[in-house]
Amino acid sequence: MKSMLDSTIWRQEDHVRILWITMLSMADSEGEVMASIPGLADRARITLEQCEEGLSVLSGPDVYSRTKDNDGRRVEEVDGGWVVLNYVKYRGESKEELVRKKHNERQKKYKERQFSVSKRQQASASVSDDANDGYIDIDIDIKKERHSCANSEAFAAFWKAYPKKRNKADAERAFKKAVKKAANTEVLMRALEIQKKSIDWVKKNGQYIPYPATWLNKGGWEDDLNEKEVEEEWFSV
Repeated sequence: MKSMLDSTIWRQEDHVRILWITMLSMADSEGEVMASIPGLADRARITLEQCEEGLSVLSGPDVYSRTKDNDGRRVEEVDGGWVVLNYVKYRGESKEELVRKKHNERQKKYKERQFSVSKRQQASASVSDDANDGYIDIDIDIKKERHSCANSEAFAAFWKAYPKKRNKADAERAFKKAVKKAANTEVLMRALEIQKKSIDWVKKNGQYIPYPATWLNKGGWEDDLNEKEVEEEWFSV
């Protein structure tokens, strides 16, 4: 702006110089000054007549102007106001500097938008993760409940089939452990059905049948006994 002191505009009347400085101050990044004549006069603190005269001087040719572009004219009327011609020069910035400045502004806005989007995505992901955790917990609970129901039904079948019904609570706890070792209830039930026919379990009205918890805890289903051997036991009696 100090170059203005060397400009021919500095030889003009005070109200012209004040108007020129006011318009430079009001101009946007494109050099546009959007205002009416009364509004411009109020901003410059000059009369309407002085504003109109100043605009006439600034928009008219200046043969002594150092800038020969536009015949030395400094402003041009546009829809809604005026545009400062050669605004880049008056700002004391090169075109490259203005381009870089605009680029930096765009980059800043872009980063702000990206940051905002990232925050929304993180918030959304957090909500989604919480929801998924809830679904996982529910799924695990459902599986546990199904497994518990299956064990209960299997034990009920075992208890019904076992010939000596004693200490049911102990038997149920032992049954759960035995199922894990045997991998499934079919092994237990098949072994039970074979041993129920054995001589030891039948003689003296089942006097020698172990309690169900004892049979389970000692791995009675793992006794090496099959139906053929049971039949041979009976034939040998």
